[in-house]
Amino acid sequence: MHSEFSDDPASSFLDRLGELVRSLRGRPADPGNEVRLLHSLMSSAPEAPVVIEAGVENSWDEEERLSSRLLARGVDLVRISPAARGDELLALARALADDVLAVPSTPMVQVEMVPVAPPRSGSDNGRARLGEPAQNFFSPVLGEVRSAARSQAPGSTGAETARLEAAVEDAVARASWVEVAHMVQALIRLLPAISEMNRRSHAISMRRHLTRPVLEGLIETAFRIPEEEKRIGEVLRWAGIGAGELMLEIIRHSEAVGPRAFLFTALGGMPEAYSIVMPLLSSPYWYEVRHAAELLGLMGDPRAIDHLSAQLQHPDERVRLAVIEALSRFPGRFVVEPLRQALSHASPATRAHAGHALAARRSGAFAMPLLAALEVEKDQTVWRELLRALTRIDAPEAIQALVRLAVERRSLLRRGGHTGPQRLLVVEMLAESGTPHARQALERIEVEGDPAVKEAAARALESR
Repeated sequence: MHSEFSDDPASSFLDRLGELVRSLRGRPADPGNEVRLLHSLMSSAPEAPVVIEAGVENSWDEEERLSSRLLARGVDLVRISPAARGDELLALARALADDVLAVPSTPMVQVEMVPVAPPRSGSDNGRARLGEPAQNFFSPVLGEVRSAARSQAPGSTGAETARLEAAVEDAVARASWVEVAHMVQALIRLLPAISEMNRRSHAISMRRHLTRPVLEGLIETAFRIPEEEKRIGEVLRWAGIGAGELMLEIIRHSEAVGPRAFLFTALGGMPEAYSIVMPLLSSPYWYEVRHAAELLGLMGDPRAIDHLSAQLQHPDERVRLAVIEALSRFPGRFVVEPLRQALSHASPATRAHAGHALAARRSGAFAMPLLAALEVEKDQTVWRELLRALTRIDAPEAIQALVRLAVERRSLLRRGGHTGPQRLLVVEMLAESGTPHARQALERIEVEGDPAVKEAAARALESR
């Protein structure tokens, strides 16, 4: 159970809500503790609305989040008004803690559930397009999905492929989307064994079955059965640009990533979809720009770098953070300059995130840009985050930068230098880093630092 909370009002509020959910989920129940947690939650309510999105997006923070329960309950996002009452928040927490209790939505606590089917126009459902009557969704017990590839007698590759195609046609007719995914995946794995002359015809024949209603059914299946996401993502990538357009349509439908994360992975693994994703980077809607940045980062097409770099000046913080993370996926020599420029952005959060992105590359080439940023950074919170990022770079260049930070004292006669607490913080974070080069930096600081810093470095080395 958490005992400390963030200084940020929204983060502190979400921490307390998460603790209340964990308490309600625990057994046996503790009514007294629940009352205490609810009172703590109400007392921490921020003055601005709070939005909780399912899924972890554009963050290196690995701490367990409340979103795990949102994902488990099929909740896309929650908007909590500052005017929300205690009984509304308690009802939300109880529903998130439970596995079957309906999740309530009120004007002050608005809950958006994950759609049971992708958004579409001009049709009530995919089965109607197929000429099939509406029927209950097929949800098999795992391990009991019928596999025509296993049930049929062994034969030539061509015969096996024909049987798979027939099995897919049958499963489509029954709207059994799990079976469709299994059959198509089996065919994908079988295609390399087919002669080049016949491979294309078999692939075309199979793709004819993957109409839009079928693809919608597969995506709906992934929403309902997360265990099938990876398999269905593979099928969607193989299906081609038509599937890419459908995935992009669904992604654009919501501000959140959440349960749609598998669609980002699938679409981001389709280089041919670059041309349909790029225009989204110029959207007037901030969340569409953020989605485009995430997708382009996953695609890794170098043509996107200049366009992404231009969005580092986007007015929305969330977009800038997504752009930074997208750029961090490209080879360092192409993105070091835009990320270096982001270190001097007016927004503290953007500067700190750029530092994390540079450090995540683990390249000594980024040590000097981080050191330069530390020399001029005035925000102590950002200074701390940039320092943490620098200590994570396990490279000789980082040693020189960190030793300099720890031993150069601030004085009236010398410009620059750092305060005693700052220099001690360098030692503390080097000790936390635990890299081989961090140890070398501590050894040098023990020799070159002033008495207080020397003593701190010696203690750090002894504890290691």
